[in-house]
Amino acid sequence: MTCGTGLRFIIDLEKGKPTCQIGKILQVLQALGLKLQIAVPGLNATQGDK
Repeated sequence: MTCGTGLRFIIDLEKGKPTCQIGKILQVLQALGLKLQIAVPGLNATQGDK
């Protein structure tokens, strides 16, 4: 497959399998042109690393 994972992994990911590997998930997101963003509660983008 385009993202370097097998069909079984894609099926498990779509079903929400909790043990899917994050590295493979990131590969799938990249292949789909998506980006994962993590937000820290109470910290907005303008505060940065203060």
